Amino acid sequence: MSEVNNLPKWIPVAAAVTTLSVPFLYIFGYAFDQGYLHVYGLSNEFFARSHQEYLAFSFFACVFLATTTLELFTNNPLSLIIFALIIGGIVLAAVITYKHRIDERLLNKSTFIKEHRWFDYIFFPFILSSFSIVALFMLIAAISAILCIPAIAYFEGKNIAEKEIINAKICIYSNTPTEECIFLLEDGKPIASGKLVARSPSHIALFNQGKTTIYPVKEQLVEVVPPSTKPKGEAP
Repeated sequence: MSEVNNLPKWIPVAAAVTTLSVPFLYIFGYAFDQGYLHVYGLSNEFFARSHQEYLAFSFFACVFLATTTLELFTNNPLSLIIFALIIGGIVLAAVITYKHRIDERLLNKSTFIKEHRWFDYIFFPFILSSFSIVALFMLIAAISAILCIPAIAYFEGKNIAEKEIINAKICIYSNTPTEECIFLLEDGKPIASGKLVARSPSHIALFNQGKTTIYPVKEQLVEVVPPSTKPKGEAP
């Protein structure tokens, strides 16, 4: 028991934050996968994932979101300047508050006002009358913040799928199969081809020539053509 009490204070806090973040990461990964599949005309109810897969998707969604943010700042320097000014303003306000003891001054001022004989007759009615308005705005802000998390993930997955469709190649099985394509072979003959979109224990979804097709998974051989590692323009 003494060893538990001697643990650093940050360990219980880190454990609590990690535990509470799991449901949000699950929702983030679920929304990301849903947005991705919807662009291909699929549903994640048909291609259900495990909890671990949704948590993994949340990691990739965060990486893609960070990459998109960096691209935005790179392509639009003005947004980077505005973001830097906001962060700098917050830091400057914190430094001024600490250096000039503004918090103590406000505390002394509030103590003086509280001791005024008209304080109880003005303050409490004002607080009670404005509480309903403030509480309503806080409720709306909280709901918006909660809904914003899956919305960001959904549109991030949607944007990634749209980019993939634009850059998708037509998969043709030949002596030199198309790169980044999946081929289903049965008895050594190709029966389906396309870009892998999703897979479940019973079905596989392939995108090829502008449409998504779902195939039942039997005993076919799955052949994958990885992207070339040779520089562009070099002969194969």
